[in-house]
Amino acid sequence: MVNKKIITTTLLCAGILTGCSQNSGSFIPSTDIFTKKIVPSAYDGRWIGSYTLIKGDPSCPRRGVMNVQVEGGVLYAKTIMNRYVSRWQGEIKGDTVTGETERKDAVSGTGTFTGQMSETYAQGHWKSKICYGTWDATKAQ
Repeated sequence: MVNKKIITTTLLCAGILTGCSQNSGSFIPSTDIFTKKIVPSAYDGRWIGSYTLIKGDPSCPRRGVMNVQVEGGVLYAKTIMNRYVSRWQGEIKGDTVTGETERKDAVSGTGTFTGQMSETYAQGHWKSKICYGTWDATKAQ
């Protein structure tokens, strides 16, 4: 007789490993952690930030909080306004970050962001088709 606990544990582990290898829209970077070498950077870690609208359509996000993670010189961020989630991803080269934003609604869609990084503070600008604003973040200690 086969032990049900062993089968359940095996299936659960297989499901977790399968889910980890697929991009499921999670905040975790969708890189293959087993084959891609991640080179640490001085910016790595958790950051807390905010974004503010300078100019745009009335449907544009006015201001909000950003949850930011930097890993191996790549910036990943997530913002939430009402029920809409915006995801940011950018590459840090030297002290400059450039990347793209994506918001899952018809209003602002995709956009870009740029900024300057220091080891403890970052700031820059973001824009989409109809929105333009600033962002900043402080490294959490």
